[in-house]
Amino acid sequence: MYAGRSLGYYPRSSTGKISLGSIFTVEDKQDKMMLKEILEKKFRPIFQQFVYGGEQMAIHDLRRLLDDDNYRRYIPEDRLYVLMDLVTFNPTTSMSYETFFNIVLNEGDDSSSLATSIGSDAHHYTQKPGGGGSGNGSEQNWLNVVVTNIAPQKEIDDFLPKYRFCPPPFFMITITLVQIIMYVVAVAQLNGEGVPRFSPLIYLPTKRHEVWRFFTYMFYHQGYIDLLFNVIIQVVVGFPLEVVFSWWRLFIVYICGVITGSLIQSVTDHYVGLVGASGGAYAILTAHVMAMIYNWSELNNDPNQSKCRRRACNVPLRVIVIILVVAVQVGLGVYRRFLRPDYVKFGIAAYGGGVLAGFLLGKPFMKDRRRYPWQQNAGWLDLFIFIAFVGGCVIFNIVFRGYPATIY
Repeated sequence: MYAGRSLGYYPRSSTGKISLGSIFTVEDKQDKMMLKEILEKKFRPIFQQFVYGGEQMAIHDLRRLLDDDNYRRYIPEDRLYVLMDLVTFNPTTSMSYETFFNIVLNEGDDSSSLATSIGSDAHHYTQKPGGGGSGNGSEQNWLNVVVTNIAPQKEIDDFLPKYRFCPPPFFMITITLVQIIMYVVAVAQLNGEGVPRFSPLIYLPTKRHEVWRFFTYMFYHQGYIDLLFNVIIQVVVGFPLEVVFSWWRLFIVYICGVITGSLIQSVTDHYVGLVGASGGAYAILTAHVMAMIYNWSELNNDPNQSKCRRRACNVPLRVIVIILVVAVQVGLGVYRRFLRPDYVKFGIAAYGGGVLAGFLLGKPFMKDRRRYPWQQNAGWLDLFIFIAFVGGCVIFNIVFRGYPATIY
C-alpha cells in the first residue's frame, strides 16, 4: 500500500470524469508506446524549462505538476501512487526526466533502484556530510539570513544546499569598489570636489557623439551622500540578489538601468550633464520591489525564523525603508538640480530611468530564478519595449535641434 492512497491522490478529474491516465496500462505495448509519446511531448518540455540542468525538476515543483489534473490524468494510476510517495517523502530533492520517465513506464522501479535514482538526482540539492554542498552549517545560516525574502523561502531552501562561492558574487562588489576608488581619487585630485567636469567618462550633452558616456557616467558621483546611498543599495540589496539570481541577471538589469537613465536625461534635460550610479542602483531596487510584489504571499512565511529576524526582515517594513531612502536621495537630487546655486548642475533623470528599467525587468529576471527570462513571454515583451525605447531615444538625439552645439 502506497502512502499516496492514504493521502487521497486519485487520477480523476475535478469534474468527476475518469482520468485519461486510468485507461493506460504499461503492460499493453500499444498503450506504452502512446504513453511514451505523451511523456515526450507534454512532460519533457516542462523539465527542460528549469535552470537546474540535466532536465531536472525540484520535487515541490513536480508535486504541483502532479496536482494539476491536466497532467495527472495522463499517468497510470499505480504509477501516480509511486510518484506521490516520492514527492511526499523526498520534499527537498529533485528528479530528472529520465527517472520520471522510467517510473511512469514501470522500468526498474524496485525500492533500492528508486532510492538510488532520487538520491542521484538530489546531488545538487542536498549537502553531503563531510564535504560537498555549500560548506558548513554556519555558512549556510549566514547566507540564509543574507537572502531572507529575496525569493520565496522554498526556493531558497532548494538553492542554498547547492550554492558554492565559485564563482563568488563578484559583480556588485566590484562595481561598488570601482565607484568608491574613482570618487576618492577625484576628490584628492580636485581638492574636495568629486566630479571631474571634463572627464571623458561623464555624460555631457555637448559630447553625445561619444556613445560610451551614456553608461560610463555611472563611475563618478556628485557628492559623498549620493555615493553612500548608492553603495548601500548595491550592497544591501544588490549583493543578496546576485547570490540568489546570479551575476548575469543583475548585470543586465543594472546596465539597462544605467543606459535608460542617460537616455531619458538626453531627451528631457537637454543642457545638463549626468553623473552617478543611481540608474543602475534604482533598477535593481525597483526590480526587487516588483519581485516582492509578485511573490508577496510566499514571502516572510518561514516557520523556522525567529521572531526577531521575522520582524527585522519583514516585507512591509523593507518596502517602507526603501521608500524613505528613495525619498531622501531623490529630494536631495531635486534640490541640487533646481534650487542650489551651483555653477555646474547635473540631472536627475537617472532615478526615473532606473525605476523604468527595474519595472520592466523585475518579473522576467527577479521573480523566479529557476526560469530564464527568454523562457517567459514577459522577457520577450520587455526586450521589445527596451529596444523600441532605445531606438526612439537615439532617433530623438539625431533629429532634435535644441541641443547645445556639439564639441568634437
